[in-house]
Amino acid sequence: MAREGIFSFSTPSRAKAQTSSFYGWMFNGEKMYLALADEYPLLEIPDDRKGHCSFETFPHAIACALLRKDVASAKIKGRQRRALLEALGFDTSPLKSIDALDAALCGVAAQCFLSNICKTYGDVEGGYLIVPAVNNPIVLP
Repeated sequence: MAREGIFSFSTPSRAKAQTSSFYGWMFNGEKMYLALADEYPLLEIPDDRKGHCSFETFPHAIACALLRKDVASAKIKGRQRRALLEALGFDTSPLKSIDALDAALCGVAAQCFLSNICKTYGDVEGGYLIVPAVNNPIVLP
């Protein structure tokens, strides 16, 4: 991902993460995955779209993939992510928070996965991360 201009941060060990409230979102995601794991197991074969599965994605990576350059900015992420969704034809007026915008972007990644227009990073041991694959970047005003 780094070679393609998609920034991500390393996560600490579980023990270290548990000492900081910052990582609460990760533990919430883990709880959700565990609740759904029987019906939506982790993706093991990236090209297999026959059954239900779970995989990881994250809004910054999706924005980078759609823009096709590392200009996704934390300073303007709300405006930028809203503009990306609108450029894709979505009505963003009901999306009132950055979390709602981010969830919609993750939905875009899921649709790209189902439509087989995605890039897959990772492996079965560490898990797969899915982002949209686009031929032409979205150009924002």
